[in-house]
Amino acid sequence: MADRERLIQELERVAQMSGSSPDERQLERRLSQDANLRYDSGFVAGLLQAAEVLRGLAAAAAKVVLHREAELEQIRKECSSPEFRARLEADSVRIRAGEVVGIPAEEVLRELEAMLAEATRNGQAGGATPEA
Repeated sequence: MADRERLIQELERVAQMSGSSPDERQLERRLSQDANLRYDSGFVAGLLQAAEVLRGLAAAAAKVVLHREAELEQIRKECSSPEFRARLEADSVRIRAGEVVGIPAEEVLRELEAMLAEATRNGQAGGATPEA
């Protein structure tokens, strides 16, 4: 009996969140026409469970996005610092003076393609995510 009471309380809580969208009205009409309380209760319970899963997925995705945003902000700060700009200018002067030997772009691309092919074979391609 306690499970039924909890279900009724949860149904009442969720029903209060109801708006008046066309999809909600259509579902209300369909459920009232079908009049199968056991099915309808199970349907609502399933939807609530799916909503919890979606909330969890949204939370995980938000965590990743916030982590990436924080990393990007840190990179922006570092790249706009006077120290970084001074190092960049010094490297630029060394490159123009011929003090730095460049690597041909074709060689870099070949290495990247080989690394990507290896990662794809090992199932590691697709981007990194922060550790939980």
